Amino acid sequence: MSPFVIALMAGGAREAGAALARPARADGLDQLSLLNATRLAVGDIVPYEAYKQRLIGALRAPDVALAAGFRNPSSGILTSAGVTMQSVRGLLGLASQLERLADSGLRGDVYECGTWRGGTSIFMYHILRQYDAVRGRGDDARRGFFAFDSFQGFKRSGTDKRLDDFLDDDRFAAPLPSVQRAFELFGVPLDHVRFMRGFFESTLPQFGAPPNPIAVLRMDGDLYSSTRVTLRCLYPHVAPGGWVIVDDYLWTAQGRRHARKTKLCKQAVDEFRAEHAIDEPILYKYAVPSWRRALTSGAAKHFVADQCAR
Repeated sequence: MSPFVIALMAGGAREAGAALARPARADGLDQLSLLNATRLAVGDIVPYEAYKQRLIGALRAPDVALAAGFRNPSSGILTSAGVTMQSVRGLLGLASQLERLADSGLRGDVYECGTWRGGTSIFMYHILRQYDAVRGRGDDARRGFFAFDSFQGFKRSGTDKRLDDFLDDDRFAAPLPSVQRAFELFGVPLDHVRFMRGFFESTLPQFGAPPNPIAVLRMDGDLYSSTRVTLRCLYPHVAPGGWVIVDDYLWTAQGRRHARKTKLCKQAVDEFRAEHAIDEPILYKYAVPSWRRALTSGAAKHFVADQCAR
């Protein structure tokens, strides 16, 4: 029986939350058992901060990834990875952005384009859920979560052999059944998440207009074309005050394993922002480059027409 459940039987949720503050064991599955039993109450700020750290630890734990069915890549790189590539600093920065979003009262759905093993989407789901509980807003089931990925790695561009060879690695592949298993291990109901399998150039135009405004658009597609089509199709639907997070804005293939003329994520973002006169500053204080779409009254600032079909 987990320390949380023992404490709950002995004296209530506030005492149970204290179990989170005890030193974490190295075993990610043990941490996961404790996390899944945790239901924070209004005002549980200290247990919430401990929960956040435990969640990060479990998401980055290799044994959790293996339990979901992910294999260690044959390249030997990322063999110790959990279900997210994000650093502790990156996840804490993302949590701060989500907390600001929740405090603002902005409605809208959460989109991640480049889901990999699902860990960052899982993190966003739980942070929003638990933070709202601590702030007395209850479980906000109104937010939808959308996970776009090929779930098979990258396709070859045919124009840059060095980049193609670098990306042609099984460490980047995350089969959908294992991704869904990871969500289940972390207690995320699969009916809360819509998985969109395929390369963005095909799935995003077919997806059509989102059913609700987008509160968080997190892009992790690495490449120029995938970033460009994501912005064209989804940025027009980001709500004023919503976050646009660009994980790969500063990314280059390790050791410059791409031709200098090859455009990557940064060029796609810079071109799109220039074309549409988007002047909200790109922020770095949350570890991952991002900007927040301007809050306006009346017509939205920098209106961008949906270009997905073009």
